[in-house]
Amino acid sequence: SLVVERERKLLREIHRKARDQLTSRKVPSKVIDAWIDKIKSMSNDVEAVIKEERREKEIRLADVEIQKAENMLTHEKEIYSRPKRTWFQTGSQKQEVKVKTRRGSDTTDKVEKPGRGDRKRQKIEKARKEARKRQTKEMEKERSHTQMLAKRARKQEQRKRKAADNATAALGAVQGQKRKRKA
Repeated sequence: SLVVERERKLLREIHRKARDQLTSRKVPSKVIDAWIDKIKSMSNDVEAVIKEERREKEIRLADVEIQKAENMLTHEKEIYSRPKRTWFQTGSQKQEVKVKTRRGSDTTDKVEKPGRGDRKRQKIEKARKEARKRQTKEMEKERSHTQMLAKRARKQEQRKRKAADNATAALGAVQGQKRKRKA
C-alpha cells in the first residue's frame, strides 16, 4: 500500500501488528504523479471497455434466452411428457404413518402404573413396552424402505434419461458422419 507522510502513524501500527516481515520502498512523488496522470488518461478507455463488456454480457444473456425459447418450441412435447416429480411417499402413505404414530402415542397416556408386587401388571406393562418398541422399529424400517425404493426409482429414471441422451447423441454423430461421406 502507498503511504504518504500524513499516514506514517497508521503505517507504524500496521508494521507492529503484521506477522510477516514488511518490505518498504521509497517512491518519489514525481513518479507517483506521473502514474496518476497516466491512469487518468486511460480512464476513458477503461470505461469504454467496461461498457463493451456489459453489452457483450447482455448479448450473451439474450442469446441464452433465445436458445431456451427455441428449445422450448422444438422439444415442447418431450418437456411436457416428462413425469411429474413426486416425493418418496404418496399422500396415502403419509396419512398411514400419521395414524400409526397417533396410535402409539395414545396408548402411552392411558397406561396405569403397576402396584408393588403385582407381577401380572408388570408383565403386561413390559409386553406393552416391547410392543411399542417393535411398532416404532417397524415404522422406521418401513420408512427407510420407502426411501430406498424412491432412491432406486430416481436412479433408474436418471439411467433411462442418460441412455436416451447418449442414444440421440450417437444417432446425431452417425448422421453427421454420413453427411461427411456424401460430401
